[in-house]
Formats: sequence, C-alpha cells, structure tokens
Amino acid sequence: MSGYNITILSFAFLFLGILLFLPRKQAILFALAASGVFVFLAGMPSSGVRALAMAAVIFLATLLGRRSASVPALAFAGAAMLLQNPLLLRYDVGFDLSFLATLGIVLLTPLSQTLLSRIRHGQFLFETAFLTISAELFILPVLFSTFGTFSLAAIVSNTLLLRSCRPRCSARFLAGLFGIAAPVLGELFAFPAYLLLHVITLGAKWFSEVGIGRITLAHFGWLEGVVWYAAVFGFLWYSRDG
Repeated sequence: MSGYNITILSFAFLFLGILLFLPRKQAILFALAASGVFVFLAGMPSSGVRALAMAAVIFLATLLGRRSASVPALAFAGAAMLLQNPLLLRYDVGFDLSFLATLGIVLLTPLSQTLLSRIRHGQFLFETAFLTISAELFILPVLFSTFGTFSLAAIVSNTLLLRSCRPRCSARFLAGLFGIAAPVLGELFAFPAYLLLHVITLGAKWFSEVGIGRITLAHFGWLEGVVWYAAVFGFLWYSRDG
C-alpha cells in the first residue's frame, strides 16, 4: 500500500461525502473515518498510517476554517515525521509519495474548484481525474528516479474505478449492519460488495499490465527534477495570477 494511493483515496472519500450532500464538517469527518477504517483493515502499514496522518492534518486545517494554513500544516507534519526518523526522506519512497501527492492536491484544489464550477455534468469524474493528475504532477520525478517508468493509464484507472466507491461502501455498510442481526442477511449484502471489490481488483490488474501510455526513462536525476518542479510551480504562479 503506497502513501500516494491512500492520499488519493482519502480525498475521494471527502468528495464522496460532498456528493452525499453532507455538510462540510461532516464530509471531512466522514473522509477521516472512512480512510482510517480502510487503513486499519489493511493492517495499518507504515506508509498508509503516514499518508493518513498527512491527510488528517489537511482536513483538520480545513475543518477549523484555516484552509490557507494547509501547506504549513503539511510541512509541519512532514518535519515532525522526519525529526522522528530522518532516514524516511532517503530510504522510504512511501513517505516521499504521500507527502508530494498530498502537497499536489492541496496546491491544485483551488484551480480544480474554479474549473468544476464551469462543468454541469460528470463533476465526480472530473474531480477524480483532477485529483489523480494533481498528485501525479508532484510525484512524477520520484516515480521516474525510483522506478524508471510512469503509466498514463493510472489516471484513467483511478477515474473509472473510484466510481464504484459509493455503491461498494453502501453494500459493505449494509452487510455489516444486517450481519449483526442475521448473518444470512449480512451475506446477502456482502455478495454485491464482493463483486464490486473483485471488479476493482481485476480492473487495477488489467490497467497495470496495459502497455499503452507507459513512459520509460533510463535516467532521471536531480537536475531533471529541479526543472520539472520549477515548471510546475511556474504554472501554479501563472494560474494564480490569471
């Protein structure tokens, strides 16, 4: 489990709560609770716990009405983790991915909200795709320098597969609720939840094996990374002025 995936998932839960017409505070609490349950059920891997902690800092800053403090809060969370274990920055790719993915989403969210206000249909698809792209822009140098490859299919897979989050979460909730009263009823609702999870698993496996859109670089060093981030922050500065 990578921190990048947990970051995407936690923000997807947030927008799912908004789609369910929850008030902002309740949507944030729902996202934190759902993400926490997911990480717990996955065995609480260190990368997932770190990503959840970073997302929690951002959500709590928003909950307290201090959205502008999100970046300093994220920097504080990252610094606290590095103070506890400085080797994370050098030897833990999960830490790098979760921190950069969260930073990308936070910095590009205002732009996504501006664009979203102009879209009448397919807002959830657009939001999911934009979340993925925002994270990918900031983790791309790490992906290339560590793995040497990047697949554009990840954007498509996240956008399509996250569409099943809402019915899957509903089916799992009903399975647990009715399963307390009668195991037979729990199994009845657990079956569609299993089918949706199976679809996600097969879809993720298929997209991971797709060769279309796969970019491979034999060398990607610190100089290329500096140029890339300079271009990204230049774009952010230009879009803010615009």
